[in-house]
Amino acid sequence: MKRSLAFWLLLACIWCSAPGQLVDPRLNPFISSWGRTDTQKEIEAGQQCYEELLSDHSLSQNDAYLRRVDRIRAQLVSALPSNPYPYKVLVLADNTVNAECFPGGYIVIFEGLLAWMHDDNQLAITLAHEMGHAYRRHWAREMRLEETDQFVMFTVAILRHKPIDAKLYELRKLAHSRDQEQEADEFGTELYLRAGFDPAKITDAMRSLVNWNKHEGERQPPEYLSDHPDTEERILDIQATADRLLRAGLKPIDPGPLPDVSVQSVFGKIPTLATRPCPLQPSETGMAWTYEVRSSGAVSQYSVKTVGVAQVDGTAVSRMEVDVAGQKVFYQQIVDEDHVYRRNRPEDAKSEWTIETAFPDDGGVLGAGKWAFKNLGTESIETPAGKFEHCLKLGAAEASGRVLTLWYAPNVGLVRRLNDKAGVDEVLVSFKRP
Repeated sequence: MKRSLAFWLLLACIWCSAPGQLVDPRLNPFISSWGRTDTQKEIEAGQQCYEELLSDHSLSQNDAYLRRVDRIRAQLVSALPSNPYPYKVLVLADNTVNAECFPGGYIVIFEGLLAWMHDDNQLAITLAHEMGHAYRRHWAREMRLEETDQFVMFTVAILRHKPIDAKLYELRKLAHSRDQEQEADEFGTELYLRAGFDPAKITDAMRSLVNWNKHEGERQPPEYLSDHPDTEERILDIQATADRLLRAGLKPIDPGPLPDVSVQSVFGKIPTLATRPCPLQPSETGMAWTYEVRSSGAVSQYSVKTVGVAQVDGTAVSRMEVDVAGQKVFYQQIVDEDHVYRRNRPEDAKSEWTIETAFPDDGGVLGAGKWAFKNLGTESIETPAGKFEHCLKLGAAEASGRVLTLWYAPNVGLVRRLNDKAGVDEVLVSFKRP
């Protein structure tokens, strides 16, 4: 049956409004966040990939390898234009000659590669290339491109009344991968030179891999079926890029003291070691709270959702989303046994953690910045979300004279917050567990 142009435009709108239907659901967050950087989200995904990899491999215990990798990593990080990720380089006890990059700056190197590449310059250009994949957010871009390709091929298949051409689809994916490898080569070449490694040895790593391939007696697949460009062409392109940059006057930067390559650039200075969840403020990916706010006769709502949790030096850092009338704001949260910590601007490395709430013992008082929290005992609270028994009642007093009363339900969190003086009452109207 012949379809009108309006039908195909409508199909396009429907298809594009439901991203991720045909891609790996674990990577859907990258598609929805394309166009802005959410580094914690990518780090969480990288951690998941890394943990799955560890189910088949063990971490290296070779101290010489670990010190060498960390030294080169620090030198490269010092030359980055900015540092959106911690760039954790993990060495696996495996003789495979390979390196991989996961989302969020997670880079994995196998002991086999370290054993084959004896020269630090070879390892430096390899690490710089993998950092390029992370810095350019190739995981996010690949998912976006895959989504677009699937839509185009799906539409063409319907028009032609034929199934999707799987071979063509795979070839297009490989083409995307080759483009990204070239981009990572260019980025890695500049980073290598800026970090002060030897320009004369910039292609040694590629030549080393050619020798390894000959040593192993393996045949390279044809370029059009490989996710990497032809190795000899890569060597020529890397050398040409380096020559161009050097002719333009690029010089190694003076890094001064080696930079802090810890997680602080993404998570700030972690204020506490929170190894156990707090029942008064649970935070698990997928939890969501919706509150109704009544103030001077006006009624409004907002929601809070835990959209991710990252393990940072033994502490669980939750990524929280606040939605007010469709406008979303993100912040980070840590909960230990008696405090809730909050960091309002995760994208700003200088943003500090502050104490949002304190849970003192029965009858006790705990200070939290300008606020003091007093334990007023427990009582039952009923809200549109249900009846909650044994809620902790807190009195919160600010130095300026503002006074709040808060109720926290075990395994739920905040169920009510009352400001009598201002006439503002917030109550929980729905609570969702994953």
